[in-house]
Amino acid sequence: MAVPILVDPLSIILPSRVYLALVEKLHPNLPLIREVVNTMTAEEKRDALAMANAMAAAADAVRKSIGPAV
Repeated sequence: MAVPILVDPLSIILPSRVYLALVEKLHPNLPLIREVVNTMTAEEKRDALAMANAMAAAADAVRKSIGPAV
């Protein structure tokens, strides 16, 4: 199952700490994520975990490409 990856334009414009503070204040996601995960089937959980791992691997590749903090 292919899931599109959507990027919030504000996450590109704002510094991470500002963006995360704004998002958490306006849309606290953690309780919602837990609620949704509790309704998922085992197959959906495996798919979501595979997507999360793929995203983590892509993020790691970007970090390695950029090198030490600028």
